[in-house]
Amino acid sequence: MNNLFKLTPFIISIALVSCGGGKSSTQACEIIDKVTHWHSLMQSDYLWNDQLSSLNSATSYINSNQMIQDIIPSIDRYSGVLSTKDFRDFTSGNVESEYGIQTSNDIANIVLKVSPNSNAAKAGLKRGDKIISTVQVNSETINLTWESPDENISSANITKSSFLQSSVFSRKVVNTNSGKVGYLAFTDGFIEPSLRELDEAFSYFKLEGGVDELIVDLRLNGGGYAAVADALNLYIAGSQIHGQISQYTQHNSNLAKFDHTIRFGEMNDSIGFRYKSSNQILNNSANVSRVIILTNGGTASASERVINNLRPHIPVIIIGSKTYGKPVGSYGSDNFCEETLLATNFEDFNSDFQNDYYQGFEPNCAVDYQLPKGDWGSEYDPEYNEAIFYVENNHCSVNQNASSNTAARPNLKQQAVPTKALYIMQK
Repeated sequence: MNNLFKLTPFIISIALVSCGGGKSSTQACEIIDKVTHWHSLMQSDYLWNDQLSSLNSATSYINSNQMIQDIIPSIDRYSGVLSTKDFRDFTSGNVESEYGIQTSNDIANIVLKVSPNSNAAKAGLKRGDKIISTVQVNSETINLTWESPDENISSANITKSSFLQSSVFSRKVVNTNSGKVGYLAFTDGFIEPSLRELDEAFSYFKLEGGVDELIVDLRLNGGGYAAVADALNLYIAGSQIHGQISQYTQHNSNLAKFDHTIRFGEMNDSIGFRYKSSNQILNNSANVSRVIILTNGGTASASERVINNLRPHIPVIIIGSKTYGKPVGSYGSDNFCEETLLATNFEDFNSDFQNDYYQGFEPNCAVDYQLPKGDWGSEYDPEYNEAIFYVENNHCSVNQNASSNTAARPNLKQQAVPTKALYIMQK
């Protein structure tokens, strides 16, 4: 029932590059055909194409990913191939026949995520609960018994279901000594449904009378559409950044003609699945003068883009543990023999030409990664509590420091969301 779940963030393209279409009656789709096709594309479009290793005999590989991993340089932790169906399901938010639970891959068996639209969420399971027992009822149903942080024991049969994935897991406004603080748990991908969810969350903040400070929780969010990241930045900082330079994108010499400058709002106004225009986003923007972002080793790609592209414009305070480290992106080459190539195609730089986070962003206030003790933004959440302390005192608590962080990245196992790559999507 439990499969190892590895966060593998990528950045890809909204306008997918066509590479032959799906399998046709005349298209050869043996392993050698796939390997040869993707290798040719890598030689042309790959960011570090001058560092590619020589290809072994094309017949020596068992799949496309083995070839990719064999030829890419050590700096590249990101490139790979996945099924086009998995790729499209992720970007659209479609989840098929899953329980909706993500747990720690250790003896503790603590719940890390519960997809809001899943049967697990309907049964009352929450982040921070401890799974006590799992009984397989049949191929589609498990019986779970779990203990909540306040030591209540619950049990339920949970049946796999298909549902639309959510990115926003929680939002609330709390009163503090420094005014009203908004909290947004945006923890599961920058995908097509995210735009509607973000607008609903920031509309809620506005209905609550606005917020003076904002905490954005990006723990375990491995990425998605770059346009969604830019929309989130507009919701955060509003008119302070609208029309300002968001980033510069650079390619290899073969694709240098595609190097370009992007301003906040441009991507959101041009994408085909937009929910609101940039001007409409401004109507619900929190327009805060600084933002506090919660992170861990699963914070990657589009999540890091939010941090990097905002930091030249407003103060960004990072609380938690070091992020994944991925300042590059990919044009998703879709679709050859029912596979999609997500190879590194470009580097992103913010308006100050910074992209110095290949090893991840270090936190301003380090809170060593630990298994959650409660739900997102609850009284049991140490990163959230540290963020509230920072809001009220403008410095880290006495138990935290910003000089170092050796926290291990979370080791996860997947009970719900299909194993698939996570991306940022580039215009």
